[in-house]
Amino acid sequence: APPSAALIKNELAGTLDECGNVLPVKVRVRVHIISASGLRPADTSFRGSSSDPYCTCQVVGRPQTLFQTKRLNRNLNPVWNEEHEIEEYQLGEDL
Repeated sequence: APPSAALIKNELAGTLDECGNVLPVKVRVRVHIISASGLRPADTSFRGSSSDPYCTCQVVGRPQTLFQTKRLNRNLNPVWNEEHEIEEYQLGEDL
């Protein structure tokens, strides 16, 4: 007997429901924020012009996935080298 459509699974496409529709695959995705360079100075003080940069990332339309790197004081070429994980990321979602 052929397998039920609900049991057919493709690792990239997802699981099919009883009507043959592909159910979305949700995975844990690791985001690695490495660095930035050549940032414009946004802060001006008696010490000169600089910035206190940080980076944010989230899945578009899902504010609960928002994360932020640490803020690096007076740095126009920051290196964060930070990793963050997003749970239940659906393949194809924009960050």
